[in-house]
Amino acid sequence: MSKLSPELGITFLPIQESYLRLFLRFLRFGALALTAGIFLPAFAFTLIGHEYVERLVDNKATHAFLDGVTAGVVGLIAVTALGLCREAITDWRGIIIFLFALFAVYWWKARAAVVGIMLGAGFIGWMLS
Repeated sequence: MSKLSPELGITFLPIQESYLRLFLRFLRFGALALTAGIFLPAFAFTLIGHEYVERLVDNKATHAFLDGVTAGVVGLIAVTALGLCREAITDWRGIIIFLFALFAVYWWKARAAVVGIMLGAGFIGWMLS
């Protein structure tokens, strides 16, 4: 019997099963730990530092600085969006899907708008391919 035979894999199935259980346990608790590690600091800084940030905003010098930071962030978002458009819209089908989504985002103001627009864009892409 060679080392790579299927029978060898069946022989070591209990060992593989324990690794699978360990991996699934890590996924369950690891996902919770990652979620807490990402979102808890943001909420904690917001709750703890709200009063201090409001005091900073009342100061004229820091208010001007924060206005500049806001403008810089808006510029970064705009440049990123334009770069994504250049990469994503490569033919006439992409232009049609983009125009449909832009029109739908502008006119459809509902809770399920994002889901509907994504499904509609996928349907249009499927129909055009």
